Amino acid sequence: QPHHVLKQAPVQVIGNCEKYWQQINNEQQICLGHRTTGFSACKGDSGGSAMQKHGSQWVIEGVASYVSDCKTEKDLP
Repeated sequence: QPHHVLKQAPVQVIGNCEKYWQQINNEQQICLGHRTTGFSACKGDSGGSAMQKHGSQWVIEGVASYVSDCKTEKDLP
C-alpha cells in the first residue's frame, strides 16, 4: 500500500553491484541500501532522489531505479 507521506531512510553505498545485478554499469550506477536495518527504496520509489547532505545543503546524488523490494537482503542489495 503506498504511503501519502514523504519518508526518508539512511542508506549506504553497497559495493560490487555487478555481483548481484549483471545489468548494472558500475561506471554510471550504484547500489544503495542498509544491510543492518534493511532500509532501501520500495516499489513505487523509482524516479525518487537519493540525497546526501553537504554542509547545510542537500544534494541529489542519484535517482532510484531497479527497485526490487522494500528491504535490503543480507545477500542481495
